[in-house]
Amino acid sequence: MSSYNRHEDRNGMWGGIILVIIGSLFLLKRLDIGFPSWIFSWEVILIVIGLALGVRRNFKGSGWLICVMIGGFFILKDYIEWWPINVRRFMWPLIIILVGIIIIINSTKRKLQRNIIMEGGSLEDFVNSTVIFSGDKRTVLSKNFKGGQVTAVCGGAKINLLQADIADEAILDVYAVFGGVEIIVPNNWEVVMDVNAMFGGVEDKRKGEFVPGIYSKKLFIKGSCTFAGIEVKAY
Repeated sequence: MSSYNRHEDRNGMWGGIILVIIGSLFLLKRLDIGFPSWIFSWEVILIVIGLALGVRRNFKGSGWLICVMIGGFFILKDYIEWWPINVRRFMWPLIIILVGIIIIINSTKRKLQRNIIMEGGSLEDFVNSTVIFSGDKRTVLSKNFKGGQVTAVCGGAKINLLQADIADEAILDVYAVFGGVEIIVPNNWEVVMDVNAMFGGVEDKRKGEFVPGIYSKKLFIKGSCTFAGIEVKAY
């Protein structure tokens, strides 16, 4: 069987599973078994669809996350008493902004991967980490590290470069919004920071003073930090 046919079979299977789950929820509602009313709401159905899409795609992409986020927001708004009333006024704008951020991040990630391939480079020489309401820890082993992109939105990322090496220079773009990014570098690297901070902090926590001109390895860290923190450490 061709890979195309296998892909179509998987799509059909997951489509059937989603319909079975949704139909089962409606059936339970008709039986008046006594489950909480929110279980049968459209928000839960949207979350179920999002999780099913995530499982089918190994939680890659942003479609499943958008479904889960929208469903989760509206469950909090409608069924949790302590949910601040003022926050409800900004619910849709916040959802639209978050969806836009996710789309921009994924678009940038695809563009970065295309550029790497077109330039004849290897994806292993770059780090590409995106965290949204989650965390990520990466250990880079490349001996020809060239940089990459780290994005943290309401989450945290830790990039360990202790086992990596740079041929000459590397550029790492870092974007943090309501999150944190920790970058661990070898002691013999020069780190040049060019990060715009707005209501956030960028801190170099390496011990001792770096003397320019001694080391040939140079890492440029560029990007922005908004209501977040970026730390550079060395062990």
